[in-house]
Amino acid sequence: MVLQREKSIPIWGTGKPETTVHVSLNNQRASATVQPDSTWCVQLSAMPAGGPHILQITDLRDSIFIDDVYVGEVWLASGQSNMEFTLGSSLSWAEEQLHADFPNIRFFQVVHGMNNQQQHDVQGSWVRSSAATAAAFSGVAYHFAKKLHQEKNIAVGIIQSAWGGTPIEPWISEDALSSREETKPSVIQARESGAQPTQLYAKYLQDVDAFENASEGLRLGVHTLAYQDQHWKKVSFPLQVSSIYGDETAVYIPGCYLWVRKHFDLSSLDKDATLQFDELEGKATIYLNGTEIELKNAQGTSQGLVLPKSVLKKGRNLLAIRLRSLWATGAVGHSEGSVSLLLGTKHIKLDGEWLSNISVEPRYPDLPKERNNPGVLFNAMIAPLIPYSVQGVLWYQGEANTWRPRDYQFLFPLLIQDWRIRWQQGYMPFLFVQLPNFGGNNLAPADESWAYLREAQLMTLPQPATGMAVSIDIGDATDIHPRNKKDVGLRLYEAARHIAYHEDNVYSGPLYRRMEIKDHKIIVYFDHARDGLISKTASVEGFQIAGADNNFEDATATIVGNTVELTHPSLKNPTTIRYGWAADPKVSLYNTAGLPASPFRTDK
Repeated sequence: MVLQREKSIPIWGTGKPETTVHVSLNNQRASATVQPDSTWCVQLSAMPAGGPHILQITDLRDSIFIDDVYVGEVWLASGQSNMEFTLGSSLSWAEEQLHADFPNIRFFQVVHGMNNQQQHDVQGSWVRSSAATAAAFSGVAYHFAKKLHQEKNIAVGIIQSAWGGTPIEPWISEDALSSREETKPSVIQARESGAQPTQLYAKYLQDVDAFENASEGLRLGVHTLAYQDQHWKKVSFPLQVSSIYGDETAVYIPGCYLWVRKHFDLSSLDKDATLQFDELEGKATIYLNGTEIELKNAQGTSQGLVLPKSVLKKGRNLLAIRLRSLWATGAVGHSEGSVSLLLGTKHIKLDGEWLSNISVEPRYPDLPKERNNPGVLFNAMIAPLIPYSVQGVLWYQGEANTWRPRDYQFLFPLLIQDWRIRWQQGYMPFLFVQLPNFGGNNLAPADESWAYLREAQLMTLPQPATGMAVSIDIGDATDIHPRNKKDVGLRLYEAARHIAYHEDNVYSGPLYRRMEIKDHKIIVYFDHARDGLISKTASVEGFQIAGADNNFEDATATIVGNTVELTHPSLKNPTTIRYGWAADPKVSLYNTAGLPASPFRTDK
């Protein structure tokens, strides 16, 4: 494990009431008497970075030895799916896989859970970073931890407690939510409903297990030539789950096993063949004439799968693929000719028309709606971590609150205050990611509410010891899960350098400070622009101005030192500004440190 340096170290647990528990770590010793409620806790003195140490805990009956304990920096990484998004699925994995062996970067991943009552324990274990383990870590948190480890030459521990698709309310304690008139009714309603999230989640896990172990397709012989597929849907290449079924999202949300089939003819069988995939995204199983073909780490790479003559037939052949899709992910090929068969010197294209079916096997079960009840994730996934000493929090969440973005203006500060009060570590640094650009897709439409949510995040910065990583330039217009997690992690690290480690660095992109109207133009002043501003396009994009009628027009923007001057030929009396005010805006303004300006508006 990793323990936080230079802060007192709480060690706690349960035992037999009235017995004494002894704790030792690096020549420190402390004892505690187990309380009537079976709990005990000791506080060890703060320690400098270092290790490895051995933590020993004993009572009259048992002794626990935990070795390879380092003292360094510990950060809690929480939020929804973009915080969970794995390093192995991010753009940087191909490079990181070769250099991911960092024994002193350790991740503790809290297993999902929800509960009506505050819990005292979680499931999970500390794992060292390596080529074999790092793919499962949060991509954002990994890049943050790697930079921190390399720059400070110190052990880094990440406690990852995140869950995709979750709004902010279940991460806040019921007590905190009950303190606000806006949210108190939802707490009362959840309590009076009598719902039991723990039991509902256990049933959900059983359904997930049934989905993952489904074999209906194989039982029916979908992978064989004999199966009749005349009723299947005709689809065209490339085979991307998100586009195959258009607006029929209810069928594959949150997931399904998609079967696709392709018939092709062979006139000769004189040599072994090679099946070529330029892209295969997702967990897939490939069958040729009923025989499974071994992939050997195929995901996302160019494939050359050797097909022995014994599985091919002269005349009619069948290629069948079973593709596991969650939230419409998954693809076979990306363009014409990207799936083909090489038979000697003969090149047989296998794109064109395919047949697909998503109803052969059960679809992925829906999570119980009670997962979103007030406090249930705090109870199960945050409360048990307290009072583990941490340096601060990394937070990436907000997509699930875009339907009521203005509520985030009080919900987000409420969460920060709630966690700080409970950890009793003062103003522990709280660093967060502002939502990236996203234009929407069939699964998740996006509109101006994304701009309002970003504004609510921006309005949280007056809270002490907070920092925001702007990501408006590194999102994905059609994917709510952008794959560039490296830059997000590095921008969070720049904020940590200043807020947690008190360095004099440029840690934020330009933030709107004030405006001045002069000679038919607006002059905009920014914070975090001490060395000037730059545009990454030939002309500065993203600014709009309006007059008293509030009719916004694209502005001509000119950078002058650390200000931007805005004009429009038909606006002689401009009064208000918007920058990057859209779900997926065009933006180009940065400071000289290469950090992007946050979207903002003055017409509030």
